Amino acid sequence: ALLVERLGRSYRVLLAELGESEERFRQIVEAINDFVWLSDSHFTKHFYANAAYERIWGRSRQRLYENPYALLDGVHPEDVSRVSDALNQLPHGEYDIEFRVVRPDREQRWVWSRGFPVRNERGDIYRIAGISEDITDRKLAEAERARVELHALRSRLQPHFLFNTLHGIRALVLRDPDKAADAIETLGGLLRY
Repeated sequence: ALLVERLGRSYRVLLAELGESEERFRQIVEAINDFVWLSDSHFTKHFYANAAYERIWGRSRQRLYENPYALLDGVHPEDVSRVSDALNQLPHGEYDIEFRVVRPDREQRWVWSRGFPVRNERGDIYRIAGISEDITDRKLAEAERARVELHALRSRLQPHFLFNTLHGIRALVLRDPDKAADAIETLGGLLRY
């Protein structure tokens, strides 16, 4: 009876410590802005998905628990096949991919997603973990920087530069019409707004 009582007490202490450890883990992952998830090794069942999924995708986590591939529901149509291929490769290794998410409110977000296998003590893959970061602000800043750089380049194109370039293309047309066509296309791309 004494042994059973000690074992019971030890068991209750371990359970309490485990519960506290789980609670600390949940506090951390629920506080971060990145979407964190854990699934089985074949990506057929999610064990965990934090609230960031709802903030980024604008969709319920419950849907992910019902169907892990519901992750594709919000992926931009042009990116679905790449993301689907990456998810299908998860049981075989890591992935690292950027793609767009279209929320139900039509807002578009950019996501950087990484996934990696979790191995058991025998070295077998038995879980897959992933993290997806909303990189929309970075993508918008990159696009704005490119727009500003292009505007600066166009403003530096002086009339004499244009005259000299066109004169050079004219001479090229007389010598090699194919190269001239490529040069005209390149110049047109630089001047296009």
